[in-house]
Amino acid sequence: MLLAMIDTHPVMRALVFNNSYYVRKPAYHHISADADLITALIIFPTTMYLFTWDTRVFASLVRSLSLEAFVHATEDPRKVKKAVLNLIPPELRDSVNLLEASVRGHYRNPIRILKLEVPDPSKAQRVITYIAEGLRGADKRYIQSTLSLRVDETRTLYLRFNKQEAYLGRLRLDDSNDVIRLRVKLASSKGIKDICRELGLIP
Repeated sequence: MLLAMIDTHPVMRALVFNNSYYVRKPAYHHISADADLITALIIFPTTMYLFTWDTRVFASLVRSLSLEAFVHATEDPRKVKKAVLNLIPPELRDSVNLLEASVRGHYRNPIRILKLEVPDPSKAQRVITYIAEGLRGADKRYIQSTLSLRVDETRTLYLRFNKQEAYLGRLRLDDSNDVIRLRVKLASSKGIKDICRELGLIP
């Protein structure tokens, strides 16, 4: 039964294989699973392995994301907050926490920084698909043509959106400085282009 479960579950197959299950026969083993978590206890004569794996992380194409925007002294903070939240699906807006910090600019001018983080993989992926649904075809083609410049070595994707347009409920890419910055940590299970295409960010 253990072998069957391992062979049919890619996460467990990788984890147990990497720890030499197929080389040494365990003295004891147990696997339990529910909707989100898989737990495996495997005991060899001299070693014990305990794995707990969140299947939502494995299944999701997105690990986490963050949104950030500056509020300058001449701007209305409420409008910038609304612009940031407009990038979040309506059903998730009440469950996210928009943090605020105050700093000084180069000329000692006051600036507020608004930051929103979505660490839950399933919610983060929902945010990205929502953003993708609101993007114009031209913006998706632009992301595709500049994709190599937008992803770093940690598989983090960087996009910028126009604040004024976001406030009006329209998502428009904008590579200037005074924007809403989106950072998306992508999964490592597939290629970058394949993930972005599956999420709907590129054609």
